[in-house]
Amino acid sequence: MNTLRLFLLSPVGGVLTRVTVLLALAWMVQGMLRMKHPRWRLILWRTTLVLCALNAGSQIARRIELLWQGAFCPWKWRDTFAGVGLMFAMAIGAIGWGFTNARADEAAVTAQRWADTIPMKHYANGEWRFSLDIPKNWNSFPPVSANSPYEVIRFESRDDGFHDAIFFRNPLDPKKSATAWVEGVQKLLADDGFGNFVSGHATIGSRTVETLDFDRTRKDQTWSVRYYFCADGTLGYLLGFGTNTHKAEMFDLYDRMAKSFRSEE
Repeated sequence: MNTLRLFLLSPVGGVLTRVTVLLALAWMVQGMLRMKHPRWRLILWRTTLVLCALNAGSQIARRIELLWQGAFCPWKWRDTFAGVGLMFAMAIGAIGWGFTNARADEAAVTAQRWADTIPMKHYANGEWRFSLDIPKNWNSFPPVSANSPYEVIRFESRDDGFHDAIFFRNPLDPKKSATAWVEGVQKLLADDGFGNFVSGHATIGSRTVETLDFDRTRKDQTWSVRYYFCADGTLGYLLGFGTNTHKAEMFDLYDRMAKSFRSEE
């Protein structure tokens, strides 16, 4: 008991106690702010970092004051710097994680917010009986059969980069799964030089569909693509979206566009 009391009264114990309490309070507030905008968590951890620095500064200032008063104790200086070092190790670990987590959430929210602000127009294809929302400043173009005989239409934009949406209307074997369709397409893409394949899922209307992300780099420029595989018996719509800039923001916009897709067949 005396050992614990002496430790808590020592410079090291005092620093660690205050920092532990401060970090514990910060984590409690982090939990309360979990469902709030990430900017509040960034403010929280910045404030915590400042308070930790002030705590360390107060300890060093106290030792300087004792030095001027002639009460120089080498062991107290040693313990003070040891405590400050431990404090910064704890603070950097906890605050670093908090900053990283909050910044990642803020980036995701910012991207989503940008996608939601893009003005859209409704496009309906009477021939193939499908519709979806596309950005107002995008334009439609005829299919390029050299790209694929199953391509039915494409949309493009040159606004701050090159962005496109290409839709394919494919015949499917109803005895095969959508996963088999994805695997077949992935093999063709790999043969064409694409890589970094990441499969996933998305919800379009009431259905869960397969997705596939991939890219290809040429001449120091990366072309990033996301495919949505909408299978319905013997018919499948493949919604392909590509971009060479602002991948995170554009993929959020593409997700918004894909989720508006409806087929009347």
